This record gives sequence, structure tokens and C-alpha cells, in this order.
Amino acid sequence: MKLGISGIAGKMGKEVFHSASEKNLKVCLGIEAESLGKINIKNLFPQIDYDFPIITSPEGFKTIAKENIPDVIIDFSTKGAIIPYLDYICKNKIRTGFVIGTTGFSEEDLRKIKQYAQNVPILLSYNMSRGINLILKILPEIKKNLPDFDVEILEIHHKMKKDSPSGTALLLAEALSSEDTQKITGREGMVGPRKKNELGIFAVRGGDVVGEHIIFFLGDGERIEIKHTATSRKVFANGAIHAAMFIYEKLKQGHVGLYSSIFQ
Repeated sequence: MKLGISGIAGKMGKEVFHSASEKNLKVCLGIEAESLGKINIKNLFPQIDYDFPIITSPEGFKTIAKENIPDVIIDFSTKGAIIPYLDYICKNKIRTGFVIGTTGFSEEDLRKIKQYAQNVPILLSYNMSRGINLILKILPEIKKNLPDFDVEILEIHHKMKKDSPSGTALLLAEALSSEDTQKITGREGMVGPRKKNELGIFAVRGGDVVGEHIIFFLGDGERIEIKHTATSRKVFANGAIHAAMFIYEKLKQGHVGLYSSIFQ
């Protein structure tokens, strides 16, 4: 499997590169913003003996050798940046799949991604951790079997995180929600008894916490807690590599479609 990395100069791009190198996977292409496109790859990764082109626009595909066309592109760039590359790949019928870990897409972007997934296999997830993705799969089953239990979510992140609740907390909440679920993010004052259809999502911020999520199932006389703790960004990079392997298999089998997890 040959990998391309979109956003290769960013924190997650570098993590994905190192994770691929540790697994002896070939990174054959980098994608970056035009302002960063003249990066010397040797300066970016001084301890790794890799050399490959970095392109700054979809037209860059016209200038690279065939061996630098990736089987799968892993995207950790900025919102919307991968869309022109998806468009180019699909219009030119290039056999390349995508793993997208970037967040913040507009509704129009998501509509386009679904459309492109009719031509190539795409995995789109706001959390690449394998642990979180497995939890997302089992939560609906727990909820179905414990319908009388109240459910609350607590998430903890570093003090520099800008959004609240976290995208992962919202994913977890979505997996636990039905049509009448009322999601709330705070309680203060005389709010009265908890409503049966409430789902609380609460955020804690401080220190350098990479990410921690706890899902509470609260019954009469008993409680279940499902907790996931990420101690390093490496967990997301490793998850992205596993997702790339998953998409590569779909590519070899001739499958297309939009996937949300490697656990189908």
C-alpha cells in the first residue's frame, strides 16, 4: 500500500508519517497548502531516509511519476481542503481511496463527499482512535438493552481546545440518540428533575489532556461507566493507518462507498 498524506506538515500529518514509517509502509506523496509547498522533505523529517514530492494543488498529479500515485490518501488538513483533490481523483478515474480525519466540513462539503464516495471508497471519521470507534459500535446495543437507564457523557480536553463539546462527544451522543432525545450541555439553578429523554454532554478543560471521554449509564442501584483515554496523538495516527488498510482492501475488492468506521 502506497500512502499519500494531506496536511503532511501539520502535527497530525507528521504523526501519520512516523506511524507509517514504523510500520514500513511507503509514503509516496505529500499534499500541503501552497504557502508550505516548497518544504524540503529532508528538513521536515531529518531522521528518515524518505524523499517524495509534495504537491499544492490537484493539478500536481500531472507532474508526478506513476509510482507516486497513492493507493490511499490520509487527510488531516483544514476543512474543505481535500475537496478539490477528491474532485480531481474522481473526474480522472484515478484508483485512490481516502481516509478523512479533518473536521469542520460544511453541509455542502459533506454532500460532495457523499457524492464522491459513489466513485471511490472513503472513510470519514472525526476520531480515528480504534477504541472510540469500537465504543461507537457497541453503545447502541447497550442503550437498546438498558432502555430505562439514564445516559450522560463527560469529556475532558486540554486548556487550548477551542470547541465544546468535543466532536467525539457529539459522535458518542449521536450513537445514543433517538428522535426525541434532548441534548443539553449544562444545568444550573432550579432545573427540576431530570427529564427521561435528556442526554447531558459536559466538557472539562485544563492542562494538557489529549482526550478523555466517559459515558455513564445510570440505573437504579447500579451504574455502568465506559471510559476512553487518549494519552498521545499517536493513537489517532495509528488509527488512521488501520483505516487506510481497511480502505485499501475495499479498493482492491472494487468496492466504493462512504464508511464511518473500520468496524462494520
